[in-house]
Amino acid sequence: MAPLQDQKRWEHDVEAKYIIQTGSLKDMSFREHPATTRATDVESNLDEIRLIVEHPLQIL
Repeated sequence: MAPLQDQKRWEHDVEAKYIIQTGSLKDMSFREHPATTRATDVESNLDEIRLIVEHPLQIL
């Protein structure tokens, strides 16, 4: 029997984003990205939450 035969895996990802509209932090954005992965024997299960902050930077 091959080790990867009959393996199952599913993944669920969602993303929410908010962008500040006015003020000194205008255009700064916040993204939340929770992810869940479930797998059978060979792979590991995974639960993670990422928070991504982006801020525009003008150099010149």
